[in-house]
Amino acid sequence: MSAVYAVVFADGAAFEDAGGGLPVVFRDLGGVPVVVRTVRQLLAHPEVVRVVVTCPPAAADRLAAVLRDGDLDGPVTTVVAPVASDEAIHDGLAALQDIAAEDDVVLIHDAARPLIDQALITANIAAAREHAAAVTVGPATEGVARVVGDAVVQVHPTDGEMLVLKAPQTFRYGVVWDLYTWAHDSVGVHSTSPAHLCRYSGVKPRAVRGSTANIRITDDVDLEVGAVLLAAAGADVAGGRA
Repeated sequence: MSAVYAVVFADGAAFEDAGGGLPVVFRDLGGVPVVVRTVRQLLAHPEVVRVVVTCPPAAADRLAAVLRDGDLDGPVTTVVAPVASDEAIHDGLAALQDIAAEDDVVLIHDAARPLIDQALITANIAAAREHAAAVTVGPATEGVARVVGDAVVQVHPTDGEMLVLKAPQTFRYGVVWDLYTWAHDSVGVHSTSPAHLCRYSGVKPRAVRGSTANIRITDDVDLEVGAVLLAAAGADVAGGRA
């Protein structure tokens, strides 16, 4: 059976002060820093053997401290990477070069999504093993418009086919490493989403529908909503702990 790894990243905004004097990934959710909850939840899955966490240089010391104090039940590697999310994902994948096989599975997950549940992790792993690529999606509850200047040039209604990309996005290691190596070496190709890079390669990810509780924490309101969701879900979205 192929091994399973996870690369946890966050965009630059998640490492900036979101109020309260701390970047959002270091803010407490139910008494535990957001990034620690995220890593705990991944390590709680019986198939995940290692988590790689990337961060910009300015946050490296704080990240090391919160992970060290986070009572984590498995191996974690930290990688200092550029602020740009695509570069951070590339560098996180590079940290697995010497240990991951081509057919091993890598979950690429957002540090600011700590409420991922075990069922979603399992479904992503299964889909990536079978189809090489899997993308978590959720319902688009409102229509989406493409606007150029002040002109609406395209409208997508909520028709059941239009879904929102979320995380994790999960791949066989060889597939996603090839995507990011190509993007890293190409001029003008940048994306925080591996699924976006798939459009250039012919890789067709499998859609995995996730829980509405798998929200992205970006501000104080999200933290309040997250606390309610955490209390309702219990240990399943707390790395096996309340």
